[in-house]
Amino acid sequence: MNDQGPRALVFCLIPGLLCGFPTLLILVTALVPTYFDRARRVVSTRPWQSFLLGLVNFVFFFAIAAVFGESAFAPLKGVAALSLLIVLPLMIVTGLATAASVAGERVLALLTERPGTPLGTLVIGIVCLGLSALLPIIGWLVLAILLMTGLGAALLALLRRNGTIPVESRTEASAVPESSETPAE
Repeated sequence: MNDQGPRALVFCLIPGLLCGFPTLLILVTALVPTYFDRARRVVSTRPWQSFLLGLVNFVFFFAIAAVFGESAFAPLKGVAALSLLIVLPLMIVTGLATAASVAGERVLALLTERPGTPLGTLVIGIVCLGLSALLPIIGWLVLAILLMTGLGAALLALLRRNGTIPVESRTEASAVPESSETPAE
């Protein structure tokens, strides 16, 4: 029996993932910079909302695929395949790039006071995510949380195309500008 098949697959898959996936994340940020910036702002301002939206939509995509995939109606099977093979991976790649960039920015802030370049923070984030994925259970949990947060941020950024993401701040709303003039009597 030929035992070279699985070994050759591993030797091709590992370098492909180590080189190709980070390159794909960098390309996403370069090809759609305004969308990526909106997603970064969403992760920075609303991390829990992004996480919950990402988790719900991740489950929703698989539920659609399961329900529509079992349908006898052929177009519904096409919707299931489209959602799992095209839409979800695109959102996941954008979400991981967003999460890696924000994580790299925060790691760099811990190490130095100077802000890094967008590419530098992204590379630092990719390395940190890759290293955390090597840790069993804890690292996988961190990676899954960041994946869901990035997915939710990517979806929120897609829905908010005008670039404004309303963030309620009680300190700004309660602060009343005082005038330097006194009213005339």
